[in-house]
Amino acid sequence: MKTSKRFMAALLAGVMSVGMLAGCGSSGSGNAAGSASGGSSSNGDKGEIALIPMTLDNEFYVSMENGAKEKCDELGYGLVCQSGTSHGDAAEQLQLMETMIQKGVKAIMITPCSSTGITAGIKKANDAGIPVIILDTEIDRDALAEEGAETLTYIGSDNYYGGQVAGEYAKKIAEEKGKTLKVAILEGVAGQENMELRAQGFMDAAGDSVEIVAEQNADSDYNKGYDAATNILTANKDVDFFYCCNDLMALGALKAAQEAGLADQIDVLGFDGISDAMNSVKEGGLVGTVAQKPADMAIYGVEAADAALNDKSVEETINTDLEVAEKSNIDEWIEYVTKYAGT
Repeated sequence: MKTSKRFMAALLAGVMSVGMLAGCGSSGSGNAAGSASGGSSSNGDKGEIALIPMTLDNEFYVSMENGAKEKCDELGYGLVCQSGTSHGDAAEQLQLMETMIQKGVKAIMITPCSSTGITAGIKKANDAGIPVIILDTEIDRDALAEEGAETLTYIGSDNYYGGQVAGEYAKKIAEEKGKTLKVAILEGVAGQENMELRAQGFMDAAGDSVEIVAEQNADSDYNKGYDAATNILTANKDVDFFYCCNDLMALGALKAAQEAGLADQIDVLGFDGISDAMNSVKEGGLVGTVAQKPADMAIYGVEAADAALNDKSVEETINTDLEVAEKSNIDEWIEYVTKYAGT
């Protein structure tokens, strides 16, 4: 569907951190399904909107939940927010979608952990007349068409563009140093489209200002990022730059560089803008993080759901802004993260 109204991007967003608990500002909590974890539920005069993030154990999705809660309260909806127990389990997400459909929610917002794994759930929602809004991570459009399903809109950062922003930043550092940077790239879960786009955008924008000496998947995980970076540095002592497709991996890579005695030599750039990454930038650890706005994604998602439920058109894609949070602007970003993630 097309829309006459373009949702404008707001400030910047905070994101991922290990061990964060969900549910700030929520009126209750519980499991929507036996396999679900954490989450919140609140009542509204207009019914409930569901939010199914990949997980509620990191700051990115806590910010998303709190943004959704803020907008639902404003528009008169209740919010029911649940995630599966595993970050990458499409079967759990399907179970949650079915639970939300049976519950009779007015709309479903979901960040798919698999670009193909939840198309059957989207089709069931379509059949029940429930609009589905994709947040942050795109769905495979070919798989969706094969299922005969459709979504209302995709709302999120342009991950390829975010990779380009990171690549341009690396190019600037290469120019400042007057040499080609030897770069190691850490990607997230294999097959996740957003991670692949972040990596490809980086390589395309950085061009011949960088030489890619290593590229590994580290499942968007701090410990796996640390292990992967440690192995890379064992084989490549001359690495100048780590580009990590999320902040947890970046923080793990930073620790590996510090333990190898190479922290002064290597710049580490993350992606997402979580509070731990922001604090690291402020303290001189990470050189920067490509920061997103997960709270805004959910805010615009609730607005899109409300528009559809009132027979108004909605754009097929709504992009939220991102840019590198670095030493010069880090205080502004920390203020935003604090607002929505409570850190």
